[in-house]
Amino acid sequence: MATIKKLQTLFSKKGFNTDERHEVIYNFTNGRTQSSRELSTRELEDLCNALEGIKKSKTKLISTCLSILEAEGIHRPNEPILEFTEKGAKPNPFGHLNKWMLERSIYKKPLAFHSVSELEVLLRQLHKLAENNKKSAKKFGNKAYWNKADKLKNLN
Repeated sequence: MATIKKLQTLFSKKGFNTDERHEVIYNFTNGRTQSSRELSTRELEDLCNALEGIKKSKTKLISTCLSILEAEGIHRPNEPILEFTEKGAKPNPFGHLNKWMLERSIYKKPLAFHSVSELEVLLRQLHKLAENNKKSAKKFGNKAYWNKADKLKNLN
């Protein structure tokens, strides 16, 4: 069971100052609140799990998801998206992945914030996505066909 005290301890271990803590909570709750006291118990537990790191079984599921996403061209770590902040622009190698996860995944949240059961459901979605892309790559002229052609061209 996660508590506010545990969350504050994790924030201090990670070196977050007060403003950064409020910003993390604000982004985590999609703008609902900036205060840790207004977090629901589920949000509090999810945020603590995200800050603590990922358990081994969860890491395995995430690495499997990332490999499928990279094979399908959704996760492109070599093509980072520039994120503009107050301090300037910095490259984010997970930009394409986060955008896809927020728009098209089942749970509409970043990959790191999924629980193990949610990751298993997401993995099924990704396997189906790969299967559908493979099936549609056989038809001439669509996006999957041209992506497959680009991959074959790059092999030469």
